[in-house]
Amino acid sequence: MWVWSGQILAQTRTEVLDAVLRTYQAAGLFNGTALVQHRGEVLLQQGYGYRDLDPYTLNLSQTQFQIGSLTKQFTAAIILRLQEQGDLRVSDPLSRFLPAYPEGDRITLHHLLSHTAGVWNYTDDPDLMQHGLGIPKTRAEMLALFATKPLQFEPGSDMRYSNSGYLLLGYVIEEVTGMSYGAAVRSMVFEPLGMTNSGYDFQGLVSDQKAVGYLRLEGASGTPAPPVHASVSGAGGALYATASDLLIWHHALARFLSPASLRQAFTPYRAGFGYGWVADSIAGRQGLYHNGSIPGFTSNIYRVPEDNTCVILLANQATPAIDTITRTLLAILYDRPYVLPQRRRELPLDRMAAQACLGTYAFRPDFHMQLFFAGKALYAQRLGEAERFELFPASDSVYFLKAFEAELRFAGRSAGGYQALSLHQGGKVFTAQRIAAGGDSLFRILRPYDSLYTTAAGARRADVLQPLLSPDFRYYADDTLTRQGYVPDPASLEVYLIPGTGAITTGVIRGGDPSMPPGRPVRYIHLWQYRAGAWTLRQVIRYGL
Repeated sequence: MWVWSGQILAQTRTEVLDAVLRTYQAAGLFNGTALVQHRGEVLLQQGYGYRDLDPYTLNLSQTQFQIGSLTKQFTAAIILRLQEQGDLRVSDPLSRFLPAYPEGDRITLHHLLSHTAGVWNYTDDPDLMQHGLGIPKTRAEMLALFATKPLQFEPGSDMRYSNSGYLLLGYVIEEVTGMSYGAAVRSMVFEPLGMTNSGYDFQGLVSDQKAVGYLRLEGASGTPAPPVHASVSGAGGALYATASDLLIWHHALARFLSPASLRQAFTPYRAGFGYGWVADSIAGRQGLYHNGSIPGFTSNIYRVPEDNTCVILLANQATPAIDTITRTLLAILYDRPYVLPQRRRELPLDRMAAQACLGTYAFRPDFHMQLFFAGKALYAQRLGEAERFELFPASDSVYFLKAFEAELRFAGRSAGGYQALSLHQGGKVFTAQRIAAGGDSLFRILRPYDSLYTTAAGARRADVLQPLLSPDFRYYADDTLTRQGYVPDPASLEVYLIPGTGAITTGVIRGGDPSMPPGRPVRYIHLWQYRAGAWTLRQVIRYGL
């Protein structure tokens, strides 16, 4: 790694900014368009890498990108503008606009804007993320994904980022304006401000400046990302823009909203979050930023209103390095030290050595990572997510990723393989313990769940059962097989994965009820689903032998 000393020597600031972005591009961490303005002067506005690999065309300053969650600041601004017009108040309950929404009288627009409503985040649904992003959905179909789920906490008492909250704000905008969300953004923001290259519904956009999003992009080859329909990403992520248009937005905010509304938008309520913005500081000045991520696209905007500085990065690749790149560019602007990535050279993969790494590692109860072979490569994948990342060896116990800056270090080698793992990413270290060996990880994960359910059901322990059951739990059994005292036969357990959904466990339980024939076995089928980082039981079938 190379650390800048704090002096720009013979290079201009623009040349240094460009050199840094080209370094990240060469490392496979940035492919898109960058715009940097400092103290009112545009220092850099340029494209990097490919807009489309088929045919090979380059990113330019006017390339159009999906901006993902940068959409939220536009949604928030429209809500505040409607408040200024007297059409609503952020203190209004959601039930005023969506009367049928469960618990809507306890949730205010402020809660939704600040991610403090406790509404379950629908993009945590692995089925949707793997199979349903490109399929148009009605409002009723979208609400069905999360409206009936219990609140995660009392509104206002905590903060958890929720795309569902901003989807609801989009529906509020539709109810108040009588327009679709896309039409409201166009008529209230884009057209008045002259943001002519921005819009809603990227999937339907026909433009020769439209970027193709890539899940994987290495040199001149890549894997295109699946499309996301605007009705699915909605008011939390369905907009597209150019870097130039976002600079217009940066300049226009001070006149688009009143000073009182801007204070509401920029106030950090919990965890630094305001309304579509996150509060920060740079060089003793207030900074405001937000990033965005949608399959194939990553974005960031960072504003320093005090001295009219703005950094905009729009990428048509999945790059978790977007925040790091932004802060590196800010360090150059404000004469701070920074570190550049070093392009690493991998060793040949030794499958015998890598065998010790295979298995499942638990970072948290809701964060399990699996390591496995696929073809000739070693991959890491978070349980419940579709995306997997190839690992490249730096040694027998250290592997790194090329998709973004991260490193896995294994420790605690025993006869069964490594027992511990540390993930080094973004200057932070996350540790995990191995909970299952390669080849039988799912079996070892589900065996205690399966046993716990059967034992608790036999003992009529409702307090133990309740957390295990999904909201749509169903039980099917012969009436004669529902008596107390059944215990599982561990040797009979079999586990079968259902990709993208969960798993099935089957086995035998034996009864202790004196009215039943001694030792009479009962066979069962349990359907488990994996949602939001947890396993829950959806269906039980019991039948006699």
